[in-house]
Amino acid sequence: MARSFKGCLASASTGLLSILNTIVILAAIATIVLEVFLERPPSKIGWLFLAVSIVTIIAGLFGIRATKSVGCFSWHLIALLFSLGGLIAAGLVIFIKVDSVQRNMDSTRNQSDTKKLLKLMGAIFFISGCVQAVILVLAIIASCCEFVDYYEDLEMANRGENLHHVQEESEKRAAKKADTNAAKLAEKMREKYGQHAHGEFATGK
Repeated sequence: MARSFKGCLASASTGLLSILNTIVILAAIATIVLEVFLERPPSKIGWLFLAVSIVTIIAGLFGIRATKSVGCFSWHLIALLFSLGGLIAAGLVIFIKVDSVQRNMDSTRNQSDTKKLLKLMGAIFFISGCVQAVILVLAIIASCCEFVDYYEDLEMANRGENLHHVQEESEKRAAKKADTNAAKLAEKMREKYGQHAHGEFATGK
């Protein structure tokens, strides 16, 4: 049975979602490495960046799991929204107030390197946020299409089962009718040839 257009769209969306969620997880790990590279131990703002990265990793893991299990969609959506808001906010804060962020960080590196690494981190945050926005749209499309396609496939399967049942009943009736006709024909033949044989026997006497 061929899948509907919505089923194919859902299948393509889930495949793309797996790739995008993997990219987001790797990007979040990269920001954690950058944060650890910039300051140890992290400052208050550093912990906020780490929290955003950790939530993003959790959202990515839920996203990969949600492509295989519809039950994880709600958890993925919640983590995704938190991650999306945090990534965009972190990226904008770094780009708009990079000097203020740099002053609030306890980095032992020189200011030039710190600013470059901060801008790189901000770029990763912002790009990851854009990717998360795409994931949000695709996740909703995939979820809706999967439910619609599921019920369409279920209806088609029920129709197929009903058609198969009707076909089986028709074949049984046809076989029964053929058996009945064959029995009637055999009975007629016995009556005809039985009477003929009986007549010949009487004539012979």
